[in-house]
Amino acid sequence: MKFTCTALLLLIIGSSINSFAGNIQGKVSDFDGKPLSYVTILLLKSTDSSLIKGDITNNEGEYSFEKIDAGEYLINTINLGFMKYYSAPLTLNASTITLNIKLTSSNKNIKEVKMMSKKPMIEVKADKTVFNVEQSINSAGSNALDLLRKSPGVRVDKNDNIEMRDKNNVLIYIDGKPNYLGSRDLAAVLKSMQASDIESIELITNPSAKYDAWGNAGIINIKLKKNKKFGTNGSANIGFAQGRRFPKYNAGIQLNNSNKQVNISGNYGINFGKNHNDQNLDRQQNGIRYDLRADNINDDVTHNAKFGMDYFVDDKNVVGFMLNGILTDGRFSSASKTYISNGSSPYSEVLIASNEMPISRKNGSINLNYKYEDTSGRSFNIDGDYRIFNSQAHSYQPNTYWDKTESIIQSRNIFRNNTPTSIDIYAIKTDYEQNFLKGKIGLGAKAAYVKTDNDFQFYDVINSVDILNNNRYNHFIYHELVTAGNINYSRQFNTRFSLQTGLRAEQTNSKGNLSSGMVGKDDIVKRSYLNLFPSAGFSYTINPKHTLGMTYNRRIDRPSYQD
Repeated sequence: MKFTCTALLLLIIGSSINSFAGNIQGKVSDFDGKPLSYVTILLLKSTDSSLIKGDITNNEGEYSFEKIDAGEYLINTINLGFMKYYSAPLTLNASTITLNIKLTSSNKNIKEVKMMSKKPMIEVKADKTVFNVEQSINSAGSNALDLLRKSPGVRVDKNDNIEMRDKNNVLIYIDGKPNYLGSRDLAAVLKSMQASDIESIELITNPSAKYDAWGNAGIINIKLKKNKKFGTNGSANIGFAQGRRFPKYNAGIQLNNSNKQVNISGNYGINFGKNHNDQNLDRQQNGIRYDLRADNINDDVTHNAKFGMDYFVDDKNVVGFMLNGILTDGRFSSASKTYISNGSSPYSEVLIASNEMPISRKNGSINLNYKYEDTSGRSFNIDGDYRIFNSQAHSYQPNTYWDKTESIIQSRNIFRNNTPTSIDIYAIKTDYEQNFLKGKIGLGAKAAYVKTDNDFQFYDVINSVDILNNNRYNHFIYHELVTAGNINYSRQFNTRFSLQTGLRAEQTNSKGNLSSGMVGKDDIVKRSYLNLFPSAGFSYTINPKHTLGMTYNRRIDRPSYQD
């Protein structure tokens, strides 16, 4: 039995300590001043040259690293036909550094081309950018969320929300399969996923027709390494991070057993710790000024586990299944003080409020799959999925209005609410590909049925008695059936020109049933509509240093099922 155990102890001083954040930007050109596009730009820490963030220059040769913590950094460039460039150390504080770079040609005539198996760290393709994690020494000792922070065009904010190209409606896929997790559960899963288990991260800004049309910001697909070792092997990891006030911990273990016919794998991860947030908000509304100071704490414990098996019937046919489970228990607490004044006059009263919200979330899924693939280029696969999501949240919020001396109570309002959510998702998807007209054609179909049950129970607490507030109570049950079909065609005409085009059709039938506590406010909304989503793209390689590309697609934004 072969067992590999990696213990990782990371001391990370969080961004909350480095309260200063600045930007590094500039242009890259050749020695004659001509802008260079698609140059790989790496932001490195000056002390150990570890990767902080990657970027690609645009058509004008521009690059930008935004909201970077104060410190000393280096800029490194990589571009075919030019010598590597390393800047002098840059000291960044709460400002913007502009660094324009001129690259020197390597002046080497290419007489022989040798095919190498090693991939570049960042690849730019017609429809996506690929961050090859295996080529980064920074994958050791980090997790999937850390890698997303370093990926070009991706930003992870202080609340672990993921954005791509400044858009926050980005979908996260793992091995080509979408997940429907909320941002907090998704962040917990990514933190417990070892970066060393990830092969690459695909940043798909122009998704083809085979992908769901949902998600205007694009798709991030995390591709995991395929375990090709026979026998039993595994790994373990431990992580620790220290914020300004609270520590955070994560740990995980992964085991795999494989032979020529059966591959069995499983992993377990845990992520826990407190997140602290200071909130300062000064606003005016209807001539009244509200100056708020709040202290918010999230305290979550998330367990996630996965178990799967693949059975290789022969060298062309594989069947498998996968079980996933995520359990989160936590508590949100908030304490705030708001100074209230009439216009510019000194404040006349103070609102002191608090909130205690215990939260429980349960996610589970089962996947059954079959795949056929032969040596002629034909492939067929089918996936069946069932997912559940349940959450329970209870909130208790007393609000007390005091005079400006905070010695006399003016009024008091106490609220309590209960917000249970239940979501069931059934989906089946099939795809077929084969060689066609010197290219490859793909056909696909999908059907997804969703039922959501969102209840909002709002109570006024009077003399310690909960009284349902009919003006604020509502219960919403939603049914949705989306059926889709797609066709794709791609072809590499020669070593320079490639084309990809496709069309996706989605038929949506939905019914929303709103029950309100207010008389006459119940409502039923039915919708049925067909949408077409075309996509196309081409790329033309002018020379080894320049590629021309153009892409087009149409997509749609939908609310999260938890909304």
